Amino acid sequence: MANKIEGSPESEEAGKAREEWIKTAAENPNVSSFQVQPLWDVVRESGKKEVRDRMQDIMDAFTWICANPRIHQTTCRFTVTSDWGAFSLLSPSAFIILGKVTPDSCTVSSTKVVWGRGTRDIKDAATVE
Repeated sequence: MANKIEGSPESEEAGKAREEWIKTAAENPNVSSFQVQPLWDVVRESGKKEVRDRMQDIMDAFTWICANPRIHQTTCRFTVTSDWGAFSLLSPSAFIILGKVTPDSCTVSSTKVVWGRGTRDIKDAATVE
C-alpha cells in the first residue's frame, strides 16, 4: 500500500490506496507515525564492535555542530495529499521561515507545519512553500 501511495502520489491507484489506508489508520496507529532516535543510540545497539566503538565520536560530532552552528537557509516546497498531518523540525537550532505560498488550511510556527482539519475528506493537495 505504501509503495502505491509513494510511487505516484497523484495517480488514481495512489488515491485508492490512500482511501484503503485511511480505513485502517485508526486500527493501526503505529503505521501512521514514526519516532526519531539519536544516531548514537542506534549505533550503540549494533552487532559490530567497530560500529559501537564510534558511538562517542558521533555524539561528539553532534555536540560540536550544535555548539558551532552555521546559518544555512534552504527553500523547500512539499505537496501533501492528506486530510491532516504535521511536520516538525527536531534539529536544535533549525526553524521555519514562512514562504510565499501557504494555504488557509495550514498553520505554521517556527518549528512546525500542520495541515488540514482531520475531516477525512481528501479533495485537494496542499502545497506549502
